[in-house]
Amino acid sequence: LDTNEGVAYMQYLIDTHKPEVVFVDSLQRSTNTSMADEIGMKILMNNISTLRDKNKCAFIFIHHNRKRVGGMSKKEHVPDLDSLYGSQFISANADWVVGITREEGGLIAMRDFKQRLTEEISPMYLRRTENLNFEITTHETSGEEDGSLSGMLTHFIGKAKE
Repeated sequence: LDTNEGVAYMQYLIDTHKPEVVFVDSLQRSTNTSMADEIGMKILMNNISTLRDKNKCAFIFIHHNRKRVGGMSKKEHVPDLDSLYGSQFISANADWVVGITREEGGLIAMRDFKQRLTEEISPMYLRRTENLNFEITTHETSGEEDGSLSGMLTHFIGKAKE
């Protein structure tokens, strides 16, 4: 998406399928440049913003954190916005950044690293179920919810709107 050809192809896909949301896995696969290249990331993010605004659809990218350094354990390393791999322009241009990390006891935490359009959301904790879905839980209580990705995002987005 950092080339005219890539943008044209994405526009073709959007015109053909008319999505409300475009999922891209991963951000690194959407560019030919290094994730640390400031100019390249600005071009990529500007192209994505243009596609989003023109087509009135959201873009959700899967992106990864930097590796832990210096033998730091998972417990010692608490990811945040600065943990994202690559140029800082990636997070600077995003409207919403959600971090997903594994926690003790098999929990998966979804944390609101950045929220441009509303107040910060409290972390949401998930646990994998036997039927390969997820349940939304907290440290104190547990309750079955829609375990699909769309269900989890709907729950998280709903919290943002409250």
